Amino acid sequence: NIRKAEDKAQSYRRFPIIFELEEDTITIYVNQYFINKSADATDFKVLKKIKGNFGKIRKAFGNNEEKARFFENKLLSGFAELVQEIMKNEPQKTDEELEEMFKDYGEEIIEEPQKEEPKKEVKKIGLDDWVIAYTGKGESFNIEFDECFIPLEYNSPEKRKEIYEKFVAEKNRKEEAEKKKALEEEKKKSVIQGKDLLDWFDGFGTKKEDDFDKIFGNSEEDFFG
Repeated sequence: NIRKAEDKAQSYRRFPIIFELEEDTITIYVNQYFINKSADATDFKVLKKIKGNFGKIRKAFGNNEEKARFFENKLLSGFAELVQEIMKNEPQKTDEELEEMFKDYGEEIIEEPQKEEPKKEVKKIGLDDWVIAYTGKGESFNIEFDECFIPLEYNSPEKRKEIYEKFVAEKNRKEEAEKKKALEEEKKKSVIQGKDLLDWFDGFGTKKEDDFDKIFGNSEEDFFG
């Protein structure tokens, strides 16, 4: 099933009131749709802008609940009446509708454990007195900035470019060396060496050794060349 993005007006109908909190001011916006003053659910108007900060009140009167509530109520003056007006304009639901709304309340929510993504190997390249950490290889690599170390003396466009070019060159050199080593390891798997080669010769027997000599003679170059 393809889910469509929620209609903008529908999303705004979820917010009858919005508080905009700044350092020492609180601006209260009211959605005019909820108080029957507009058919547009995106139409918000400022109810009032007041001086205050809930966090500062709690910090100052945290141990004095009575004082804290007193100043908080000053900030919320008229707010209870506004909520009542909004509630009055809400369509009333029947008992059956209310039962349906809350029928699944209290049911346990079992969340499936999230699968952990495999951790990417972080590689580091350090030259001179700087270190750059990265994941991936080739052109598909990402620099892990939290694990990089670059002295402040390199804080200029020219120096940063110089470091980056050195890093890329060294990264490419290492990756080419790794490719070459992997290729050599793969080649070793397809040849006979050591004891396996000795067993291979022993497996000929007397008659097979004669056949072998007839074909290759005594020249090692004929066999290995």
